[in-house]
Amino acid sequence: MERIDKAKLLEWLKQRSQKSYATTFINSTYKGVIEEIERGTFDPDPAPVPTLQKGDKVRHKDNKYIGTGVVLEIAKSGLRAHVDFSEIDDWDKVRLNWAPYPSYYRLDKLIKVEG
Repeated sequence: MERIDKAKLLEWLKQRSQKSYATTFINSTYKGVIEEIERGTFDPDPAPVPTLQKGDKVRHKDNKYIGTGVVLEIAKSGLRAHVDFSEIDDWDKVRLNWAPYPSYYRLDKLIKVEG
């Protein structure tokens, strides 16, 4: 997805709508687009957060070398999970010079695995 700077776009639209050659129709069109942008109509949807439960097996999206972990608990905020990656001995001992240990990880960084 491409991103556009909202402030720059609004500034550009407002400048265009104030030009002397702009007709009433063009001005109302610019103003309509400005209102929709300010209302948040075109804001991106939030990333879906996976639903995980205690005991689910997960992998980390960014750190694939730590292997499969087990969810110990979901934080009260609902945004992080306490995961033990050392419980299942499939972490990459060659690429990691440390053993994975239980820690809190963002839910959007975890992928649920079957089995």
